[in-house]
Amino acid sequence: MKKLLSTALILVIIATGVTVYALGYTGKSPVSSDDSERLDKIVITLLIPKIQKSVDDFYEPYLSIEPTVAAYLGDSKITSIAGDAGSSIYTVTVELEPYVGPHVSIGRDKMIFEISADGTVNMKKYEHLKSYDLPQNLQSLIKKPLP
Repeated sequence: MKKLLSTALILVIIATGVTVYALGYTGKSPVSSDDSERLDKIVITLLIPKIQKSVDDFYEPYLSIEPTVAAYLGDSKITSIAGDAGSSIYTVTVELEPYVGPHVSIGRDKMIFEISADGTVNMKKYEHLKSYDLPQNLQSLIKKPLP
């Protein structure tokens, strides 16, 4: 029985070594730039409920409708992620452009979120970077001018 277990263990070790060698393991992340962009969009998608709430709260005094945010739009991006593999808290900075109507951007905003190991997400900072003018047909949505 000991010989059988020893043989099985040796085979597992050899198989693991061969697999790692065959895959060309270099100790670096195998994530390509395309994968990195997809991962950014996934993180933004997971943050959308918190992002949407923050956007709604910010724009409520200025617009008669709630703007929309979408991770799939090209202007939504993660500008930084702080915290390493051993960290229990990550800080994620997101920039995006909320829109109204048929994807008419109303401004550029930056949000900083803190994500803890238990999955709790807190918005730490909301910064309105830039306002865009709305076209004439959407002017009626404005309660007061955007900052």
